[in-house]
Amino acid sequence: MCLSKKSELTSDVAYVLEIVIDGLTDADVGAAMTAGIRAATAIGRAGGVLRISAWNYGGKLGPYHFKLHKLAAEIDA
Repeated sequence: MCLSKKSELTSDVAYVLEIVIDGLTDADVGAAMTAGIRAATAIGRAGGVLRISAWNYGGKLGPYHFKLHKLAAEIDA
C-alpha cells in the first residue's frame, strides 16, 4: 500500500468511509451522528473500526459544529 506523504492515515488503515448526514434540524443531525457512533463502537476494533473523526470544512457546509466527544458521552450516559 502506498500512502501519500501528506496523508494522516497510518499504515494499518485499509480504507476510510465518508458518511454525509443531512437533517432538518441540528438535533436531527446530532441524533444521527450519535446513532452512527453507537453502531461503530459496537462493532469496535475487532470489526475493523480504528477511529472516528469529523470535519466541518471550515464551516462551508453550515454553521453547526458537533463535538464527537460530547455525542459519544451521551451514549455512555
